[in-house]
Amino acid sequence: MESVPEECRALLLKADVYVEQGDDYNAIKLYKRAIRLAPSWISPYAALGQLYKRRKEWKAVVYYHKKVVSLDPKRKENWWDLGIGASATGRFRLARTVWNKFGISSTPRQKPVQIAVQLTHNGMFEVVGALKIDPARAMLISIPHPKSDRSYRDIILIDKNRIGTTITGNKKWPIFQELDLLKRSHFQTWSCVLENATEHDLQILEKLADEAKVGIEIWSNASKSMDISNRSEYFSTPHAMNEEGEVIIAFGARRARHVREVLRSWQVISLKRWHDLERHR
Repeated sequence: MESVPEECRALLLKADVYVEQGDDYNAIKLYKRAIRLAPSWISPYAALGQLYKRRKEWKAVVYYHKKVVSLDPKRKENWWDLGIGASATGRFRLARTVWNKFGISSTPRQKPVQIAVQLTHNGMFEVVGALKIDPARAMLISIPHPKSDRSYRDIILIDKNRIGTTITGNKKWPIFQELDLLKRSHFQTWSCVLENATEHDLQILEKLADEAKVGIEIWSNASKSMDISNRSEYFSTPHAMNEEGEVIIAFGARRARHVREVLRSWQVISLKRWHDLERHR
């Protein structure tokens, strides 16, 4: 590697300050100027790779992390971010090459691994269930809050490192940070209120929804959405009621009639009532 002029180091320090101030425009200009002055210096390439990752500009992420690993093939974090960028841009051949370097098979598992994903929206975060497709992609199997702009069966991009653990019942799931939405599903989000539903009633409803290939989630439990903090372990109870004995249920379905058919069957079996069916997206 060529020696790095002091001018370049000064440019990098000033660019880092711009990043801290939220001024990406001037930070990018200075990082690129440093690259022109010292084209074999890794630091500005790596900084741009991280900046563009935060901005979700995935083509640029691929470009700059490829530059980094070409200069230093031992940088594992940059290899991984290259794999994330390749997955985000549909360059799955490149992504498979990256995962193979980590000894990870790119062949889809017969039994997908369940994980939890942290969605962030409106200054809040929400922990939802997902099935891991590969190291950088997952499919949502929970029904997120409508304000999250996410739906049942959406395909999302996830980061590498586990950021915590969620405990539901007796099971622990690792939590990963969502980075971006890759593909919207055709499912819409619906909700309604069940009256005086027991645990057994909810189990019946879940079975009916599963048979109809309709997603279902109990929204009465609000503990999965909370202010962002430094906590690394979160607890949730699968079934919860409000003080009036009502349960808020969410569904992921393609059509309203699919939800109504499930609810009608449930009402016949349970002899319980429901009301306020609402579509959110």
